Amino acid sequence: GEGVGGSPSLLTEEQLIELDVHLQTNLYLSAK
Repeated sequence: GEGVGGSPSLLTEEQLIELDVHLQTNLYLSAK
């Protein structure tokens, strides 16, 4: 995301990156 303090975020940027990786992996596996 851009900037900090726009809207309260429950996830840190590190967690968002981790989640994004998991989502991409799930999409890749389910697309097989």
